[in-house]
Amino acid sequence: MKKIKKTFLIIFVLLISCFFSTAQNEKIPITSSSEKVMKAKELMEEQMISGDEIPFTAEEIHEKCIRYHDPTGVWDTYKGKMHHVTVLGQNYVVTETIEFDKPNDYYLSTAYQNFGTIKRGINKGQHFFSLDNDTIVSQQIKDNWGLSREGISWFKNQHLGHFGMPMLLKTSGMTVARKTEIVKFDGRDCYALTFTGIPEKVIDPIFENTLTLYIDPASFCMRGYNWIINENAKFTAVLSGEIAVNGLKIPHIICLYNAKGEHGSSSINTVIPPNE
Repeated sequence: MKKIKKTFLIIFVLLISCFFSTAQNEKIPITSSSEKVMKAKELMEEQMISGDEIPFTAEEIHEKCIRYHDPTGVWDTYKGKMHHVTVLGQNYVVTETIEFDKPNDYYLSTAYQNFGTIKRGINKGQHFFSLDNDTIVSQQIKDNWGLSREGISWFKNQHLGHFGMPMLLKTSGMTVARKTEIVKFDGRDCYALTFTGIPEKVIDPIFENTLTLYIDPASFCMRGYNWIINENAKFTAVLSGEIAVNGLKIPHIICLYNAKGEHGSSSINTVIPPNE
């Protein structure tokens, strides 16, 4: 079990989900060495801006962020799917299609790799997985891709975060700290909301530690987040742009940085054409 959890964390930090289908013509930012240094400095030198009174409580800011990303309140009955592509070191690309039908308790991740197509998901409480539609899969692939009940639940919540992190946090069992700060994040002033979770209250072990959500004080959209899963898994996500998928405003580009501010990966979410 420890070996499997360790594998999930490695995949989680490197990929923060994966995969794709129609995004080949999208431009994904590749960060140069000088840009990495500047980004590291910006991300690691967050500071509180003194003298500014914050007119909202942490809960109110969180609710405003939810209303921005889910303006018509579709989250609880959400149905939708999108493509997600991640570029890792040496321009290695991993691709995936992610689909949710919340009323029917349905989740499907379809990952396209050179050794085959991996499916993992949940259908009315039943966890399932396959490689090229065959349920007989090697133990190595099972371990590496989280093909177990625990692993599939892990990735389900990870992928839900791609669709709506503010809404997911509200039902995750994590608690938002009452203290709210205005900090510099990625060169912008942002509200910083810190969520903490303890094992007895969260819905999945992925939420057991700390996540800080950075929110634009003018529009209340997400600008990014810092997630501390454990001592070996700490990262910062910088978000830019957005796409609309069945009523949700979803970040378009996700750039990940490790605890030292070093660039780890760039991901892009794209809309699936109606006939696909």
